Amino acid sequence: MLQCVADMNLSDTYGKVGVPRQLVIKRDSSSIPDAVTKAGLILPLVAKPLVADGSAKSHELSLAYDEYSLQKLEPPLVLQEFVNHGGVLFKVYIVGEAIKVVRRFSLPDVTKRELSKNAGVFRFPRVSCAAASADDADLDPSVAELPPRPLLERLAKELRRRLGLRLFNLDIIREHGRRDHFYVIDINYFPGKVRENAWVRTYIYGLPVKPRAKPIQEKIGMISKLLETLKNRNVEKVFQNR
Repeated sequence: MLQCVADMNLSDTYGKVGVPRQLVIKRDSSSIPDAVTKAGLILPLVAKPLVADGSAKSHELSLAYDEYSLQKLEPPLVLQEFVNHGGVLFKVYIVGEAIKVVRRFSLPDVTKRELSKNAGVFRFPRVSCAAASADDADLDPSVAELPPRPLLERLAKELRRRLGLRLFNLDIIREHGRRDHFYVIDINYFPGKVRENAWVRTYIYGLPVKPRAKPIQEKIGMISKLLETLKNRNVEKVFQNR
């Protein structure tokens, strides 16, 4: 789905939106260093598993600092150039025409000195799943400023058209030191209908969450108890009439 953003080449007076350069590795971890060199990707690289089954593994995120360590990664995965972004990402929730943006803490910037000193693969929870809000944090305004609304509206409109989705979210970062240069690093779509998605109802529309429907076994049990109660009452009524 990120390819849709790359194909747009979206740029206007409000800013520019792109995607970090990336490479899909489907198998053979020993070939990763050569594949990265041929693709011209620059370290460090973020590794994201292609598994999307909601398991703990599907939410793992790795940061590889050197070419040798790339062989330790487990395909299938996506390698994406890491872009310094001040440790903050913007989660953009899109429901039809509605757009909601919240800040989330992200991976810290990597300096050239750190890159030269560090080696290996570091694993983290997936950035897009981070629960820690950065909305109330005391952040540098150049980092915390939300992406321009007109830019997000144009991006959302084009993605709705290209992807055929009306319920999805984007993870967006601002390149550190470049106020108007943004990258979409992940796109996720929500399962189910808007009205049935309690999370979306709460965080986007601010609507109360409907009580969870009781399991069918519990409903059957309640009905059985009710019928038993009515039956006993009818029996008592018959004896009273006598």
